[in-house]
Amino acid sequence: MNAENYDDSYKGKINLHELDVLEKGLSERGIKFERYSFLGGDQIYVFDDKGEYFFDAICNRYSLGHHKGLLEIMGSLVKNEDAREVEGYLSAEEILRRIDGQK
Repeated sequence: MNAENYDDSYKGKINLHELDVLEKGLSERGIKFERYSFLGGDQIYVFDDKGEYFFDAICNRYSLGHHKGLLEIMGSLVKNEDAREVEGYLSAEEILRRIDGQK
């Protein structure tokens, strides 16, 4: 996705509930992650069993689905051959189902 495709007009409060649900699900599964504040929202970096980058999830005013409180991901969970692409409008439950499907 190119920067010119992002909608910068959203000025509302970012709902981080889905990131909270994702964080809880990752903790329950014993998956290592780090959460950071980023551009008025939050971002979670998730690591595999070897401690290497697996994927990240984000919700801020630039992410796909933020205005609905949904998450955008990048990395190995993206349903695309190019893990550098992003996929948005995802719930935490959908992301956790994908993780569970890869175990």
